[in-house]
Amino acid sequence: MNKVVILCGLGGRPSMKKVFAEVKNPNAYLVIRKKLEKSEGFLFEVYSKDENGNIIMTRTKDIAALLDKAYLIKWGNRIQVDDLPAVVYNNSASIKKASVKSIARQLFVENEINCPLNITPNTERDKIVFPIIGRPLLHHQGKNFLTFNTWEEFIAHYNVHKKDHYYSNFVPKVKEFRAHVAQSKILALLEKPKPADPNQIVWNHAQNTEAWTVIGWDDYGKFGNLRPGAEPTKNDLRLCQACVKAVHALGLDFGAVDVVVTEDGTPYVLEVNTAPELSNSEYAAAKYSKYFDWIAAYEYEEDMENKREDWSSLEYMKAKSFSWKEINFRQND
Repeated sequence: MNKVVILCGLGGRPSMKKVFAEVKNPNAYLVIRKKLEKSEGFLFEVYSKDENGNIIMTRTKDIAALLDKAYLIKWGNRIQVDDLPAVVYNNSASIKKASVKSIARQLFVENEINCPLNITPNTERDKIVFPIIGRPLLHHQGKNFLTFNTWEEFIAHYNVHKKDHYYSNFVPKVKEFRAHVAQSKILALLEKPKPADPNQIVWNHAQNTEAWTVIGWDDYGKFGNLRPGAEPTKNDLRLCQACVKAVHALGLDFGAVDVVVTEDGTPYVLEVNTAPELSNSEYAAAKYSKYFDWIAAYEYEEDMENKREDWSSLEYMKAKSFSWKEINFRQND
């Protein structure tokens, strides 16, 4: 197998250590960057496996040699090393697009992907659905939601926090999902549990600690059954298409798409996470381990036709087209 390097920051360490433990490629490395406290620069923890599969760790200040001719997987960071490896999965420019929510949602709109309307003081008032939802640009695990029930409340907060928050329309969801997407395919689809209070607007992990429900491909055509007379298969297809298109619109190779669905089955993409939390999801973590091994088995040639980096999400229009079963990736589902 080819050399694969997974590069992340301290925030991604718990998730990636879980994923790396299940990676089968003997030529794989996990690199975690840490900022030096007493001097300028960074220190890298480099994890690898010996011939018995035991994980060993070394430290270095320079990973240029390790990245040479490697397949680099960037887990939610914009560390400027994209010019060193042979191939980069999730380059820095695409991760930035996903991180800046105003840019991401503008790209969703340009690619005809439904998403909540960004709200500014210049937004036409007849397009606003209250409560307006506010969030910091940097947030984690579904926390830090703000709700504004009046225009005056929104303006007062916007005038103080417009540089570090973003604001959007409220979407009256009936279901919420996270789709882990890679190379225009869905690795795993999970449904977020509903809160006990039906009037609760925010369904975040801080307020609801129940486990997410794994949606298997045998459930396809069923989980979109939202109301009497609904077309569940059609709704499920719309959901899958929206998630795959969202990752593609940002130029990403993989990402975790947070998407809500309204009563009529319309999906609204909230965001794409480039370093999703996996430490509490054995199922999703196992899918990434297999995906990273799949990357390692790929023989990349610069001039080859139909490089998989160029696969278009628009090619996948049928239900099973979104599943990794097509290439024997999902072996036990």
